[in-house]
Amino acid sequence: MGQAGQHVLIVEDGRSTQMILDTVMQRSGRRVTLAETYDQAVAVLRSSLHPLVVYVDIALQSTRQGDDPLLLDLLANPDFAATHAFIVISMLDGVWEDTLRERVAQTCAGYVSWLRLPSKVSRVIAEQEAAEAWLAARGG
Repeated sequence: MGQAGQHVLIVEDGRSTQMILDTVMQRSGRRVTLAETYDQAVAVLRSSLHPLVVYVDIALQSTRQGDDPLLLDLLANPDFAATHAFIVISMLDGVWEDTLRERVAQTCAGYVSWLRLPSKVSRVIAEQEAAEAWLAARGG
């Protein structure tokens, strides 16, 4: 079972995906913060006193560095990558996702998992618990 009160950040601009993940996380005892932009996500990550599990929409584009996905900008910050566990939300399939996975693997030494939606609730909870276990092992 997950850690009671684990704080989850959902970085997603799709209302239906936000609502589904928010409901699943809250019903399993987690606290949820929602963000739709890079600036909102960074504000939450910088102000957090504890490591978070961060769900990031693979398709969100960053406004900071051209066409790079927001995920890459967040992981480019070594403090974020080393402190928080990231779960990439994907509804895509194909070469673009494979390329992004390779870029993440080359640049991030932290925890990054991939969650294809739609998924069963049990799969979402399993990904959440794996991220929480990684944080706990690091003292988070």
